Amino acid sequence: MLLAAACGLANGCCSTSSSCSTTCDPCATSCNSCQTECCESGCATCSYHWWNPASWCTGPASRHQVPDVLPLGSVTRAHWHAMQTNGEAADFVMYRNEFVDNSSELGPYGRDHIAEIAARMPSTPFPIIVQRSWNNADPELDQVRRDIVRMVHQCQSGHPGGSLGCTDYMVALYFHVLHHNLPFSMEGKGEDMFFLSNGHISPVWYSVLSRSGYFPITELGTFRKLNSRLQGHPTTHEGLPGVRVASGSLGQGMSVAIGAAMAKKMDQDPGLVYVLTGDGELDEGQVWEAMMSAAHHKVDNMIVTVDWNGQQIDGATKDVMSLGDLEAKWKSFGWMVLNMNGNVMEEVLDTLAQAKALTGKGQPVVILMKTEMGAGVDFMMGSHHWHGVAPNDEQKDKALAQLEETLGDY
Repeated sequence: MLLAAACGLANGCCSTSSSCSTTCDPCATSCNSCQTECCESGCATCSYHWWNPASWCTGPASRHQVPDVLPLGSVTRAHWHAMQTNGEAADFVMYRNEFVDNSSELGPYGRDHIAEIAARMPSTPFPIIVQRSWNNADPELDQVRRDIVRMVHQCQSGHPGGSLGCTDYMVALYFHVLHHNLPFSMEGKGEDMFFLSNGHISPVWYSVLSRSGYFPITELGTFRKLNSRLQGHPTTHEGLPGVRVASGSLGQGMSVAIGAAMAKKMDQDPGLVYVLTGDGELDEGQVWEAMMSAAHHKVDNMIVTVDWNGQQIDGATKDVMSLGDLEAKWKSFGWMVLNMNGNVMEEVLDTLAQAKALTGKGQPVVILMKTEMGAGVDFMMGSHHWHGVAPNDEQKDKALAQLEETLGDY
């Protein structure tokens, strides 16, 4: 059985036989020396069902409340087939580039893909990492949205609508997809890089950066204050970890990201470059120049996501400046195009995995992400009014009543 093999090979904390030690429990609140090793290694016990999120350890093994990555020792092709037979292979991501076509990461694979993957696996044990699937009940989602509402309210300035709408994407990116290291390095060598082009939605970025360890969470309370590192639009001269370029002026982020992506290709750096831009921002001509440039130079290590919420500061995008057939336009510029609902976490993760699988094929990749401005707060949803308006005291309380405090307010 898979779990027995995993436990038997996990840093010696379990028995070396085919069955787990009954004294080894990675979820124990009080660990003895054996249990401590289990907690550190992510070892599973026979009673610990890795495919069942309800049984996942919430102890010291995890940087978050529930571990994002569960190393499960070694697996053979036979174990993989056993997983298929038992229906245990529904929601996970496999990492190891020797598995399938030298891909650096595979997307969420279900049963339909098991036979193809298993046929390419070695018969001898090899390392595997299983990563949990996300859903809209993830604790980071409500907490980040609470941060956004509280930050904008406390200074009575900022952009809550787009920030709330992009929360799922930003949480997925920083807590699940992005390969990034701490402490922060401006050069970003050997890791993925992210550029926020529509810099006015800085509240969601600051929240995600702080809650993924870039700077203290308490610093969110300085948003938009004089001499704060957390200005309304991200800048670099304050030295805030995570920020590589100022993005207060719309239309420029993709151009910068193309330069970073081309530098990675010249350095033979395997890292990818991610960019988030907005549909209103597409009114800027520089965006279209960058689109042409990326296709011409075959910048195929970059994934651009467009927040397509249909709203901008002056009204609906269809009324201010209709985008027409946006998918056809990107394709005509030489891009590979994916579509997704940006407010459904599982779809966000699945589409980002698909986008990563398309990199390295000679064309840049764009995701057209449909979102609802103000998502998560009912009275803010669907209207351009909340593009750049702060809630008053009553509205703040009403919004927070809809968002559970899951990880603790700053």
